[in-house]
This record gives sequence, C-alpha cells and structure tokens, in this order.
Amino acid sequence: MCFNDNTIILDGFLDTGNLACCNEYPIVFIDKKYYNSDLKVFNVSTIKTVNGNKIVNCYKPKSFYIIDNNKKISKDVLISFSSFDNNISCLLNNLMFI
Repeated sequence: MCFNDNTIILDGFLDTGNLACCNEYPIVFIDKKYYNSDLKVFNVSTIKTVNGNKIVNCYKPKSFYIIDNNKKISKDVLISFSSFDNNISCLLNNLMFI
C-alpha cells in the first residue's frame, strides 16, 4: 500500500465478515500504528460491527496491491485505521475477491 510517497508492506488476513464499503470501494482495516496525521480523509462512513454501528474515517491510498502466488494484483480500496488486540496489522475485505 502506498500513501503519498510512503510504501507500507503488510501481511493481510482475509476477513470474510468484512463487507464494509464506502462509495462502492471496499474498506480494508489497517492497524492504527501505521496512521500518519498528514493523511487527508477521503470520506466518512458508517459501518456495521458486532458491537453496533461505528463511524470511521476512510483514506484513499495512492496504490494498493495484493501479492498472490508471486503475482501483483492492484485493487481499488479505501483504508480505515483501527486497533487490533493481536498481531494482525491488515484485515482484507471479502468483497475484494468477488
């Protein structure tokens, strides 16, 4: 993923329950430790979670790629930053694979 001119490489986990979208872009959740205050909010979205509705800021990366079997696949997504309780740093959206 690339924001401005900063590239971040993460291991992503497919969250089959993540169907969150904003303006028809799937939302990928990234650990908040990667948040940069220089980022500009692209849009605000209300998402459904297991704990109810939540309002999140969404950011549009310059580029977002998935590497699968040594193949680089470009995806149009939005990013939202979140806190994770485990070693997960990126939750992929199930809609990216439909």
